[in-house]
Amino acid sequence: MGILVTGAADHILLQGNVVHDMGTTFNHRNGGDAHGIGVFGTAIDHPITDVEILDNELANLTLGSSEALVVNGNVTNFRLEGNLIHDTNNIGIDVIGFEGTASDPTVDQARDGIVRGNTVWNVDSYGNPAYGRDRSADGIYVDGGRDLLIENNVVHDVNIGIEIASEHGGRSARNVTARNNLVYDATAIGIAIGGYDRRRGSTDDCVIVNNTVVNTDGVELLVQFDTSGNVIENNVIVAGPQHVFVENAYRENVDNVLDHNLYYSVDGNPAGSWSWKGHPYRDFAAWTAASGNDRHSTFADPAFTDAPGGDFSLSADSPAVDAGAFLPSSGSTDLAGQPRAQAGGIDLGAYEVAAPPPSPTPSLEGPITFAGDLTWLHADNGWGPPEVDRSNGERGANDGNPLRIGAAAFDHGIGAHAPSKILIELDGTCSTFLADVGLDEEVGDRGSVVFEVWGDGAKLATSGLVRGPQTAVPLAADVQGVEKMALVVTEGGDGNAFDHADWGDARLSCR
Repeated sequence: MGILVTGAADHILLQGNVVHDMGTTFNHRNGGDAHGIGVFGTAIDHPITDVEILDNELANLTLGSSEALVVNGNVTNFRLEGNLIHDTNNIGIDVIGFEGTASDPTVDQARDGIVRGNTVWNVDSYGNPAYGRDRSADGIYVDGGRDLLIENNVVHDVNIGIEIASEHGGRSARNVTARNNLVYDATAIGIAIGGYDRRRGSTDDCVIVNNTVVNTDGVELLVQFDTSGNVIENNVIVAGPQHVFVENAYRENVDNVLDHNLYYSVDGNPAGSWSWKGHPYRDFAAWTAASGNDRHSTFADPAFTDAPGGDFSLSADSPAVDAGAFLPSSGSTDLAGQPRAQAGGIDLGAYEVAAPPPSPTPSLEGPITFAGDLTWLHADNGWGPPEVDRSNGERGANDGNPLRIGAAAFDHGIGAHAPSKILIELDGTCSTFLADVGLDEEVGDRGSVVFEVWGDGAKLATSGLVRGPQTAVPLAADVQGVEKMALVVTEGGDGNAFDHADWGDARLSCR
């Protein structure tokens, strides 16, 4: 053991340590255990809590049947971040429950933790006396843990990339979110969930979103025994030479969702091995047509920036750009720290393509006229009347709030609610229309709309899809000679319950 925390403890910081070239010399299958850093909560009346394990390096460790970095038993409120773990003969990072570390099973479960920004590589159990010829060592493993966030990790050249499972009958790993992780060049499995067999464990209510998994020499996504309520969406999965895309042999598989993923193979062939509840499918088309999965997914080259050089970010023309479902569980940033939901959509995989900078907003010549001050010929609105210089309120007039899109406040503008159409008389006297558009901050991260400017029946400008968390989007239209201008808001495909659409500083240059 390099560093051990055990018993009952709180407010522990382990930072910047190097544990290397150590481990067990036991040369048989059962009985050899070693750890680089181990946290074992054994007390039932006081957990080990508020633990930070940051920026350590664990290397060249002989682990037997144990792990380089582990939190086990009655451990809560922990953060494992920025650690480098490499060249070990068993699991890199493990979050464990139900091994009897704490004698009361109701607290014998590591929980409420974050595993973020770690890099794990060169992890292989082959030749380890505890495993013989098996290659079964995880880069990151959740064995019965719960209420966890696993994000922004890079795992490569391991046996199993990320696994969320349980080794104990009647016990589950649950409520784990794994997002924005990169896994590549695994030798056996990319991502796995579920119990090992009908006697051991399950995985419930976990979310696996916006991960990139590339070139596994085995199965990319393994769904094992007794899985329920899990969501697997917005991932980029590129199969290795075995072409084993998805494998699920068990019918004990209920309410799991696979959708909005992008699949490909290293040679571009859509044929391979897909299975669900024990039923095989020969290629991607058969899989999507008959399995009930991936109805909105695609098979296409993700157009990585430089895959041979290890750069799995997306090129600007990638089919993964803006192709993702809008999921709050995707988080606010990607693996590189870039904002999610740029240019109105979420990209698939661990990386978001940066939106190009907006074109310079035209300047207005002559006096400025606000659209709310002109004559409205007609106004349709999805809820109550549209408001001038206020956000959309309730059924009455003038009952909205001040206009605010993200951190930007607007003294002038129009508050609407999709679907909305406001027809404004211009009489050919105006030349340019400008506005900063978006969802009002009162709806939070909900809602999605499209803003459009029409002139005499022709579409002049559109914002593209705009969602709740976005900052204001500049919108400009040439209205030279237009008699009647229409400001239109349509809902973005997820219903209109929160579509409070603001035309911030909607203004024109008019003579």
